[in-house]
Amino acid sequence: MNMEKKYILVVSSTLKPELKVSLAKIGWNMVIDFDPKTQTESGLYNTIKEMWREKRQMLYSEVETNGDKITYWIEANGNTTNTEPCSEDQVKKMEACLFT
Repeated sequence: MNMEKKYILVVSSTLKPELKVSLAKIGWNMVIDFDPKTQTESGLYNTIKEMWREKRQMLYSEVETNGDKITYWIEANGNTTNTEPCSEDQVKKMEACLFT
C-alpha cells in the first residue's frame, strides 16, 4: 500500500482574496473548486497559476503523465469560461489519484 500523503483542497467561491496566495504554497494533489469563475481574474486558479508554473502541472484535460507534482483541478460548480464536460478517462485518472 502506498502511504504517501495526498492533499485535497475543497474551496468555495467565497474564499477571501488574502487566502489565495497562502493556499498556493501547498502542493495540492486535487482541488475541488466550487467557484465557477475560478479561471477569471478574481478566481483561485487564476490567482495561483503563475506561482505554480514550472513547479506543478495542473490537469483539466486528458494528459498522460507520471510524477508527483500534479494537481487535478475539478471545477465542481462549473466554469463560466468552458462548457465542455469532463471526459470519462479524466474522471478515472482523478479517482486513481485519490485512491491509490
